[in-house]
Amino acid sequence: LPPHAIPEPPPGRAEVHVPDVPVPDPDTAGPLGLDELLAFADAHGPSAEVARAQAERGAAEVDAARPLLQNNPQVQVGLGVRQSGGRNFLEAEVSASQQLEIAGERRTRLRWARRARETAQAQADLVRQRLHVQVHTLYLQALVARERVKVGEKVVAFAQQVQDIAHRRVQAGEDAPMSELVARAELALARANLVNVEQQERALRVRLAEVMGWPADRPPELRGSLPQVREARDTAALVELAAEHHPSFRVRRLAMEQAQARLQVEKREAWPEPTVGASYGREGGVPGNLADVWLFSLQVPIPLWNRNQGGRARAKADLKIAEARRQAVHVQWRAQIERAATNLNAAAQRVQIYGADVLPRAEDNMRLIQRAYDLGEIDIQAVSQTRERVLETQTQALGALSDYYAALATLEGLVGAKIDETLDRPVDGLPASPSLEAGSGARPGGPAGGEEPAPRPEGEGT
Repeated sequence: LPPHAIPEPPPGRAEVHVPDVPVPDPDTAGPLGLDELLAFADAHGPSAEVARAQAERGAAEVDAARPLLQNNPQVQVGLGVRQSGGRNFLEAEVSASQQLEIAGERRTRLRWARRARETAQAQADLVRQRLHVQVHTLYLQALVARERVKVGEKVVAFAQQVQDIAHRRVQAGEDAPMSELVARAELALARANLVNVEQQERALRVRLAEVMGWPADRPPELRGSLPQVREARDTAALVELAAEHHPSFRVRRLAMEQAQARLQVEKREAWPEPTVGASYGREGGVPGNLADVWLFSLQVPIPLWNRNQGGRARAKADLKIAEARRQAVHVQWRAQIERAATNLNAAAQRVQIYGADVLPRAEDNMRLIQRAYDLGEIDIQAVSQTRERVLETQTQALGALSDYYAALATLEGLVGAKIDETLDRPVDGLPASPSLEAGSGARPGGPAGGEEPAPRPEGEGT
């Protein structure tokens, strides 16, 4: 392998991490955290169930290769009449034969079958790991979408207050009737935007239910908070983690070992397989003149024309394909990690810009604009332009946050494990919403009933 490729993965199976939590019941479950989502998806996800079913074919290959002899013995019985001197005499013959393998074919077949079983299991683990990444990504996207709903609700409240002020000013003769029409239009736009973001948030939870096997007619309510925004430090540690934890490298290594074992099987299949047999016959004749005949036979095919050229050629081609795929994974994976880390850092920097310089002042500015309009210091056009600019800024900030968590899920998916230990110090960015702790259906103001939000379980994540 080239020096910049990923190191060789350690021997043994890289277990897919499944959180040690009870699998929730859709009929009784409340708001779910990431650990419960991952546990349910691993147990009931359609793709995971199909992958586990396909992995059973590997065990079937071992069962097929286990018999000591691949060919069953043959028994032949003959019964006939011999005519001699105008008389008929009854003759009978019984024979048995067995084809043998003398080149160690069973041993090579078992080695290939065990590699096929391990490869099938590793491929199932790869599907499960990808499912975990998909669930993690949708979970984070749903939490960000909940933030968009909160912003939309605040904009609706602001537009409603502006309309009330415009109505009062028009009634008092302090403003033209057109101002109230503009305020009503702004309120309608804000409500339409809120409906849109609420639909997007629910669509993400429905998609989450689809991939994890949850009933789609009642998508799961979510709890938990967005993780701290942090930058990726050095990709060398990420590469080491990927070589140790990601199933792709074990799949490619086992696929190559399986192809090598298959080539050995095809080479052994080119050897002749002799057939040994024994037969007993009884020749009829006059009484007292019967003959018993015993024969032992050995049949050896001569590998003159067919020496399994096709099977050996196909096995060599499959081995080259497996080696090329393994090489491509090792070379391309590092580039993908580098690209994902770059995207993560860029999104983290964007989040830091919005969180430190723009968003903390956005709500204060909206309140100042509302007060200035109430006092008659600015007109409705200035209020509309300010609202549009603030909404656009908040949308871009949440877009940067969404990009960050998408990059985080992608990077953890490439590594195959949590990457908290390989991330740099936290970035001052957008704070997580307290209302998210109460469930995705909560509205601004915290959990219902004044209860404290449920703490996030330690170690929750992919």
